[in-house]
Amino acid sequence: MFGPLADDYVAARPGYPPQLFAAMWERLGSVSGDSRAAGAREPAHAVRILDVGAGTGAATASLLAGGASVLAVEPALPMLDHARAQMGRSAGWIGGVAGRGEALPIKEAWADVVTVAQAFHWLEEAAALAEFARALKPGGLLAILWNIAQADDFTREVWRLVERLNPGHKRPVHVEKRHTPESLAAHALFSVELPQEFAHARRLTVDEYVRYALSWSYVGGALAPPEQRVFERELRGIFERRHGRESREERLLAVAHFARRR
Repeated sequence: MFGPLADDYVAARPGYPPQLFAAMWERLGSVSGDSRAAGAREPAHAVRILDVGAGTGAATASLLAGGASVLAVEPALPMLDHARAQMGRSAGWIGGVAGRGEALPIKEAWADVVTVAQAFHWLEEAAALAEFARALKPGGLLAILWNIAQADDFTREVWRLVERLNPGHKRPVHVEKRHTPESLAAHALFSVELPQEFAHARRLTVDEYVRYALSWSYVGGALAPPEQRVFERELRGIFERRHGRESREERLLAVAHFARRR
C-alpha cells in the first residue's frame, strides 16, 4: 500500500520532537549531541538500534543524529529507497534491508534498542513482539512511537469527508494510541512503562496539507483516482473556508511506549 505513497510520505509527514529522543537516550544511559562530552557513559555509536517499519526514515534520521548505529527494516521498497538515499552516507548507518517485523532478518540478541515509529498497528502484534524479544539483548529497550494529530473543528470536518468517501474505514492512528497496546502490556518478556507524551506542532499551507492527506493509507492508499480528485477539491474548500490563505498550525502529540526486555 505505501510504496506508491512514498514521495508524498517523505514530503509531508511530520517528524518527532527532540524531547522524545532525549527521553530515549536517558533510558539507554547515554546522551547524544553536544552533551555527549559532558559525561555519557558510553559512546552513542555503541548503541545498536533496529528501526522496524522504518518507512522513509522519519525516525531513523533522528536516531542517527543522536549518534546511534542504525539498521532500518522496511517491506515497501520505494519507501526504503528514500531512506537509503537520505541516510546512506550518514555516520552510524548500517544499512536498510527489506523485511517484515514478524520475521526480522537479524540474529538473536543483536540490538540494544528496537524502535517502531508509526508502524506497530500494521503488524501482527504477537508475532512481531516475539521477534522484538528475540532481536533485543536482555535489558534492551523497545520504543513504540506514534504521532497523533490533535482534533479541532477543521480536522473533524476533514474526517467527515474521509468517512463519506471511504465509509467503514478504520483510522489507524488516533487517540487510542495514547494507551499501551494490550499485546505489549500483557507480554511476559517485557517490563512496560507508562506512556510518555510530547506535544509539538508544525505549520502547513493548503498545498502541504493536501499532500499530507494524500499520504494517508485510507485516502491515497484506498481511494480510486476519481475519488481522490473529489477529496482534494473538497479538502481545499474546507481548508480555505477555515484558514483562508493562511497556513494552518497542526498540533501533534508524539506518544512513546517504552518497555524493557526481561
